[in-house]
Amino acid sequence: MKEWNEELEERREKASEKAYLDRRHEQLQRLLRNAANQITNLSAEFKREQEDVNKLERKSWMNLITSIMGNKEERLEKEKQEALAAALKLQEACTASEKLERELDEVTAKLAAVQDASDLYNRTLLQKEQYMRSSAPEASSELSKLDEQLFREQAEAKELREAASACRKLVEALSSASEKLDSAKDWGTHDMFGGGLISTSIKHSRIDDAQDYIHEAQYHLRQLQTELKDLKRTADLYVGVGAMDKFADFFFDSFITDWIVQGQIKSSISEVESQLSEATGLLVGLDNEVRASEGRQQSIRQRRSAFIELYS
Repeated sequence: MKEWNEELEERREKASEKAYLDRRHEQLQRLLRNAANQITNLSAEFKREQEDVNKLERKSWMNLITSIMGNKEERLEKEKQEALAAALKLQEACTASEKLERELDEVTAKLAAVQDASDLYNRTLLQKEQYMRSSAPEASSELSKLDEQLFREQAEAKELREAASACRKLVEALSSASEKLDSAKDWGTHDMFGGGLISTSIKHSRIDDAQDYIHEAQYHLRQLQTELKDLKRTADLYVGVGAMDKFADFFFDSFITDWIVQGQIKSSISEVESQLSEATGLLVGLDNEVRASEGRQQSIRQRRSAFIELYS
């Protein structure tokens, strides 16, 4: 058992080193991509500044006039200073990029030396766990308790993620419906003051689009309610838009009828925005619960690994 524990400690240290090197490798790659973009931008800047210098140094009628006016040398000096500043910034960026590349090479080499560290640690941990389960009943019972806790957390997280997914789709559908209704309201206002057949047609097209999104939202709401039921939760949500006499003002182009349709649009916007606010709040809560569950799972895994590793 002592040899096992010593081996686990050594392999855990190497696995921790690999985890750090993996993070640093990813960070260096990101920094190098940013550095490459910076060098591209600075190279273009230096080229522009150098071209400004070249223009002033060329023989031309404009330069002759500038020279006669007496400010050519002043402008040339200013452009040279700007070109020099751009060149220095470019040189500094190139130097920094080279340092990042050297460090990336070093980290890559170190990673190669500990590439299998995590697998070796997990393999040794599993071997010790199997021994504990077969030879230490109390330890086996404790591991089973931790496994049960982890299973429950994983099952709940799965249901939370499914509920969050349905809620996210509901939010997207309601948001799209709200946008279409806002557009319909704007075109309706234009229509009320003599917009004509085109604005009337566009308004009703936007209403049709909004109703399509409402139907989509109703579908996702049913899915969400099913998922929440699995979680033994409820949500006070209802998605619907009242019937609209959409075609009335096509044939009865009266100010009163337009006011009725416009009022129905505004009422629908209010209803949709209210439900959108509720659904958005629910989504934030579900996402927070998913993250909390993932944190608890990580904690259980760490306790489990520590229990096996320290058992003697």
